[in-house]
Amino acid sequence: MHTRFSLAILATILHQGCASTASSPAPSPIPSGRTTTMLGDADDLDAAVEVGAGQAECVIVSASDVIDDTSAVLRARVRRFELKHISGQTAVLDLSTTEPKINARCTVFPLGNAKLEELILDRVRVRLSDLKGKEFAPIRE
Repeated sequence: MHTRFSLAILATILHQGCASTASSPAPSPIPSGRTTTMLGDADDLDAAVEVGAGQAECVIVSASDVIDDTSAVLRARVRRFELKHISGQTAVLDLSTTEPKINARCTVFPLGNAKLEELILDRVRVRLSDLKGKEFAPIRE
């Protein structure tokens, strides 16, 4: 009787252990970020990020051009911005242009922050829209 009881408990533990392992993938150590497509002019990227980042309570730490060899478009030009939020979190915003479309990805490090990623993308999208086809535009509050 004691052996049957022990075997039943062992079988239950093994079954639950296997089920939980199969249904829950290991968490990724690198946040995946958020992506979206925007409409705008390539020459307005810096101006749009300057205003959009500020409205999201971020400052631009650095801006650089990088080559994305993994892009579907051969060697797409990507403008990369490193941003710092008032909370101390760092965000990386990549904007690749194939006018009039701008593909955007924002990732907050070290653990991700979906709300902040969406806010940054939204503010930059609005500013790009305001500047599209214009030399200047008033800044929305």
